[in-house]
Amino acid sequence: MNVDTAIDWIDRLLVLETGKHLNDLQIFMIRQMWLGRKYIEIAADYHCTEGHVKDIAAALWQLLSQRLGERVTKTNLKSILQRHATPMTSPPTKIANYQFIGREVAIAKLDQLIQQGQRTIAILGEGGVGKTTLAQQYLKTCDCDLILELSMAKESSQITPAEIVVEEWLWQDLQIEPGREFGVSLLRLKRQLITRKIGILIDNFEPALDREGRIISAQRGYVELLRVLTDRQLLGVTLITSRDRLCEIDLNLTHYRLSGLDLTTWQTYFNYRQIEATTTAILPLHQIYGGNAKAMEIIAGNICADFDSDLATYLQTDRDHQSV
Repeated sequence: MNVDTAIDWIDRLLVLETGKHLNDLQIFMIRQMWLGRKYIEIAADYHCTEGHVKDIAAALWQLLSQRLGERVTKTNLKSILQRHATPMTSPPTKIANYQFIGREVAIAKLDQLIQQGQRTIAILGEGGVGKTTLAQQYLKTCDCDLILELSMAKESSQITPAEIVVEEWLWQDLQIEPGREFGVSLLRLKRQLITRKIGILIDNFEPALDREGRIISAQRGYVELLRVLTDRQLLGVTLITSRDRLCEIDLNLTHYRLSGLDLTTWQTYFNYRQIEATTTAILPLHQIYGGNAKAMEIIAGNICADFDSDLATYLQTDRDHQSV
């Protein structure tokens, strides 16, 4: 096995595990290690610190170790890959999260928006399309010091006020005493967000919106919170998931609409669940449900549990029911 083959194999495994490809430093690092070079030498050639190279390497070795079932280090990388990566057709197949596969385009779009300076992005889409999982998984890849997550109540009357949410974040997560007034608490939160890379997820925001997409009068505290979270001075990123667009014109946020998974992803997932799924067979299901990720999981689960993983029998039974 040569180094290019090894890099390609590791890259494909990384995409399966995290949805992201190897970055330039990881590729450079693997090439140099293949030649037997030390961390300090790699750091000098890449013009970064030895500690940074070691951190990047440790994260990659941990991922490979977990996936391959044995401890991977700089020293044994070659021998382990030669055992696990033969034949070199594809890396071990794993789908860690059904809603996160096939999201390369969405990940690239979020990356682009953040690189353009957007600190708050509202991910829009129908129920079950995978908004929450995309947001959660993406924040895990952002190297944040801390991730704060708020799941909104389904009923508008049960929503926790923004004042209480901020107080909880300050007390419990940031170990900062809240102010007596909401404005003071927001200032203290903002100081943390400017100096620390903190990721924030506000999930299922639509119950807080009226028909025009504005935050309802009983929860206007969220307008003030979002004013803080949309400040471009912040180091981290805030992701909001919602079925409906947020139309507060004075908030500096961007909307990104998440579509259903493509047909190839559905077929990949069904095959992963050991359901033999040809493109022709699965196409009608994909069209009916618009590629919805949750529907994909439910249908596959039904086929496995009730039809002995036989897609043809499931489809025939479904057609029989529709003809009755």
